[in-house]
Amino acid sequence: MKNWFFLLFFVLQIKLYAQDELLGLLANELERQEQEFQQLNPSPYYLSFKVDEVQLHEIHADFGGITLSDENFIRLANVDVRVGDYKKDNTSVPNANAFGMRSTPIPIDNDEQGVSYMMWILSDLKYKVAENIYKTISANSDPSGEEIASFSKEEVAVYYEEPLSKEKTALEVEKWESLLKSLSAFGDQLPNVIQSSVRLSHKVIRKYFLDTEGRSIVQNHQNCLLSINLNLVDDFNNQVPLSKTFSVQTLNQLPDEEELKEEMSQLMELAKSLSSASYVEPYSGPILFSGPASAVFFHEVLGHRIEAERLSQITDGQTFVNKVETEILPEKINIRSLPSLQEYNGTVLTGGYLYDDQGVRAQDVTITEDGVLKRFLMSRKPIKSFSGSNGHSRCSEGGTPVTRQSNLIVESPKGHSSKKLRELLLKECKKQNKPFGYFIDQVEGGFTTTDRYQPNTINILPMIVYKVFVDGRPDELVKGMSLTGTPLNVFSEIMAVGNEYGIFSGYCGAESGYIPVSAVSPGLLIRKMEVQRKPIAKTKLPILSLPTN
Repeated sequence: MKNWFFLLFFVLQIKLYAQDELLGLLANELERQEQEFQQLNPSPYYLSFKVDEVQLHEIHADFGGITLSDENFIRLANVDVRVGDYKKDNTSVPNANAFGMRSTPIPIDNDEQGVSYMMWILSDLKYKVAENIYKTISANSDPSGEEIASFSKEEVAVYYEEPLSKEKTALEVEKWESLLKSLSAFGDQLPNVIQSSVRLSHKVIRKYFLDTEGRSIVQNHQNCLLSINLNLVDDFNNQVPLSKTFSVQTLNQLPDEEELKEEMSQLMELAKSLSSASYVEPYSGPILFSGPASAVFFHEVLGHRIEAERLSQITDGQTFVNKVETEILPEKINIRSLPSLQEYNGTVLTGGYLYDDQGVRAQDVTITEDGVLKRFLMSRKPIKSFSGSNGHSRCSEGGTPVTRQSNLIVESPKGHSSKKLRELLLKECKKQNKPFGYFIDQVEGGFTTTDRYQPNTINILPMIVYKVFVDGRPDELVKGMSLTGTPLNVFSEIMAVGNEYGIFSGYCGAESGYIPVSAVSPGLLIRKMEVQRKPIAKTKLPILSLPTN
């Protein structure tokens, strides 16, 4: 039976190589290199090829005119060469993947000599680096120390998707140029405007992954990002940047023309209101997050601290590394990472995929159950108590994969209505003798630090913020806020969650580059969090009047 399986496996591979020329070229070169590497001492025990074929079309419009309309096609290759064995190899030192050449372009025309040559030179460089690191590790190893394996053994898979047709991926350039010109021209109607731009990025990616364990994975991805950007000079001579971003998988999932024009109109009205809005003052007290804002909060506070590959490094803060089976969140908060999920309540999610960038099938992972930490997101890099991958090794095109988030889903069966959360906010403000609390409606982004050599903090950058007054006055729009805190302290201050869910989709940047992610969360009430002013850009009003005046 086993022999029949491998015969079928071999026949399937031959068929795929015949119909996909690049796949065949890569397979031949991988086989050739594997045979020659076996003659060396030390020889690699593992070798993989990763090629990302990227077609990128970008259109930029500013103040009613097209400033960029460009299409590029590139193939970026990366190679993983491991010397030693699964228990200990050249990646056993911190940041080992940072050494050597990360990626290289290879020919886009399937020239056999060109493709083979570029993969050969890349593998040669990676081997030399790996060999030197492994010899150093072997010479300085402590046989009495507790060792965690360098690389996990995972199920081998063969998977092939046909290339996406041009009909499915074609961008109607004239149509989108006309729409972006129209949208960006709206800015002329704003006083003191210094930026009115719209950006469209449409990326079609075909991913190839092969390794000497027998994996052969070919899959397609699409990502579309449309952003509307305004920047005004306010009444205090400070710049007020505003943006609205739509991150989806395919072009037809973007809002239609009427919806986009309505979004632009709303953004302009908000810009006018923010122009005269006051700035926040330093504050520590109750904070209420909307669903979308809460999604960013959990992505930053928890998401980056459960990416296990980072936890294996002694330079990391390792906030949750020893808290498995410990309650880290209030009871009944359940968090999962679901790369299999394509949408949530009818809204497209962008963090999904079938196989990760190490050729491992993506798995849904329960991170917390009733507030208790259960598991981390894993690549093939084991950590203490967790030895297997769950398919969360990801990177940008041409990058070196490490553990990253996918679709982070935060849910609770004990959520409150938005009205009730507001009541709880005001009640807590009274208890703390605060004249107001803050409601974070929308955020522009956030960032976090997880290493040991600087404060292990999180920063959320709100874009739309309201003061909510205890005495019943109307909410007041304010600006210039940065929310800060430390993970364990912030989690201990969670008071309540909502029952209305919001979604954040966008690009997350970390060690392995920018990747598409999504997060889903209900509204969130925090008892106490610190507010500080974010940096502002001073500027002078333009000396000349607008050209259209």
